[in-house]
Amino acid sequence: MNQEMLKEVVRAGVEVRLNELVQLSQLIHSHPELGFQEHQAVEWLTSYLREQGFSVKTKIADLPTAFRADYGTGRPVIAFLAEYDALPKIGHACGHNIIATSAVGAAVALRPVVDEWGGQVVVMGTPAEELYGGKAIMAEKGAFAGLDAAMMFTPVFATRRRPMPWPVSAWTSSSSARRPTPRLLPRRGSMPSRP
Repeated sequence: MNQEMLKEVVRAGVEVRLNELVQLSQLIHSHPELGFQEHQAVEWLTSYLREQGFSVKTKIADLPTAFRADYGTGRPVIAFLAEYDALPKIGHACGHNIIATSAVGAAVALRPVVDEWGGQVVVMGTPAEELYGGKAIMAEKGAFAGLDAAMMFTPVFATRRRPMPWPVSAWTSSSSARRPTPRLLPRRGSMPSRP
């Protein structure tokens, strides 16, 4: 299968599951859970991933509601990050229910690519983002070790087909800091040339 055919298979993989993914998102939205209390959301997300052939580990990085779901073997290892916690008193105002199901849907839709070309697709369940910075805690405990790339989606008011106007940020960790700190990277093509 060539690259264009695989892209179409992935698109179709999302479309065929769209209704069930929307239902999963709405279910999480209607049952908001605060950070480190997202037990129901984790159960729904990991059950869906298991049904789709992913192997799932829960309570990773010593966090009660963190998880990792893997499909495939070998390299590259590409991860989608899923947030699913809610805000106190206002629920899923930031759309973490959408972030979680987008990550799950993307990973599930990529299974044919993994089957055809190899590698691994991973969903990393990152709890407690609103109040405690779950990803930073997971990074400190090595939960992202071995990933070749990690990405996440965040809902915005409109679909953009061009790059966002701000620079990409990366997270680095130093031994003197308890939390990873942001570092701005230059946009593609703006790197100075090496001597």
